[in-house]
Amino acid sequence: NIHERIPDMAMGVDVMTGFPGEDNRAHRNSFSLIQALPVSYLHVFPFSPRPGTRAWDFKGRIDPETLKKRAAELRALGREKRRAFYEGCLGKRYAVLVEGADSDREGFMKGTSDNYLPVVFQGEETLKGKIIHVRMERALEDRMIGIAE
Repeated sequence: NIHERIPDMAMGVDVMTGFPGEDNRAHRNSFSLIQALPVSYLHVFPFSPRPGTRAWDFKGRIDPETLKKRAAELRALGREKRRAFYEGCLGKRYAVLVEGADSDREGFMKGTSDNYLPVVFQGEETLKGKIIHVRMERALEDRMIGIAE
């Protein structure tokens, strides 16, 4: 429902994999569900037992190699979801809070859009702290390249 009302909204999901008792079927079901959802990014973390928690004594712990493989699969899915989200925002204009100079490119500023896109664009230091409009022109793996309008 949220995605239908606000289609350009970034929706993130925290995903734990390898909880004790998670068999291959449960993992595949989780993977398929996440794949079908209109989420924009994932925060994937493998289960790790903590002393003093109820799960510390749970039976059916997942072996480390399987745990590593499942986390890697989910992280790859997360990269695909983020890329699709970024590409869906190409050509669109968003309000961006300018956070400061981009350390990777001289003459470029960086910020975050109102729908949670990290973006870099050509601009002056005087824009820091302001909200400006930026048209998204190119999607990279971890950010967008935009043009300030």
